[in-house]
Amino acid sequence: MNQNLKNKYVEIHRQGWMPIFVNDRLDAVELAGICVAAGFKAVEITCRISRVLKEIKSVKMTYPELLVLVGSVVDDGVLLPFLKSRQEDFPSMEQLAAVGADGFVARLPFSEVTLRKY
Repeated sequence: MNQNLKNKYVEIHRQGWMPIFVNDRLDAVELAGICVAAGFKAVEITCRISRVLKEIKSVKMTYPELLVLVGSVVDDGVLLPFLKSRQEDFPSMEQLAAVGADGFVARLPFSEVTLRKY
């Protein structure tokens, strides 16, 4: 494990628990600001909200030091097309990484290829 990744895991572990953003009606940047003011080093934004890519990018631009994990992520295999058919803007892992996601949270396991890539 590289040192940067290890440092991120240590910060998350020290924090003890993770605020999770799951409500479309709330402003992710405002919530992130409240979390930063309260001393949090990491938050999770789920793919269940619409505009998740925009929200992650906005939070990372406003609070670049904040670790942003993304929840409800799926590997880019067979589930992704199905989820996109249900939620048109459901992002791929590549899209999430491109907007600055620091890590991924998933219920289902990732493929070996995905683990090596991200």
